[in-house]
Amino acid sequence: MMLSVLDIFKVGIGPSSSHTMGPMNAARRFVLDLAAGDALKRTTQLTAELFASLALTGRGHCTDRAILLGLEGLTPESLDPAAIEPTLARIRGAGTLSLAGQHQIRFEEARHLLWHGEQALPGHPNGMRFTAYDAAGEVLRRDEYYSLGGGFIASAEELAHPTEATFSQQVRFPFNSGDELLEIARRHGLELHELVLANEAAFRDPGATRAASA
Repeated sequence: MMLSVLDIFKVGIGPSSSHTMGPMNAARRFVLDLAAGDALKRTTQLTAELFASLALTGRGHCTDRAILLGLEGLTPESLDPAAIEPTLARIRGAGTLSLAGQHQIRFEEARHLLWHGEQALPGHPNGMRFTAYDAAGEVLRRDEYYSLGGGFIASAEELAHPTEATFSQQVRFPFNSGDELLEIARRHGLELHELVLANEAAFRDPGATRAASA
């Protein structure tokens, strides 16, 4: 099992995990990477481009709203629903974004959030590209991400060169199919819930797992 149960069953923002949660996570990751690379404060302009499926159905799935919220550093799990409309009204009314909640830039949605329904990035139909520029118009950072479903994202590099370490923890009873899960449970004399709880210990204390799933 490559993922925690709580990675699959989780609170998030709708209406779509792949068209709303994923883009929000990707936008947030981009600005956090800017901050980690010491480029955030030098950013004066940022563009977000949506491709193929994300562009064709994105407005209906609130992808534009999710991108704006993610660029402000907000997460689907912790976002207060009551804060969504005021935050979007502020961004759109003032024409500014507070990147990662730390650095304010001008952001005109019609110019800086671009829809390319007729184009696709090579890795997946749900592709996005983010680009940050400095005051001279030079590119500080440009990254492509893909929304894979369930709120999960991968960069172009991660999708092209996946590794087990990227996507998983080392669990006690790894399995790759339902049949394999049942066989491991029989072999160790475990009920399915006991086996799953043992695997969850790779991610957090069992007490925390029980509290989160209560």
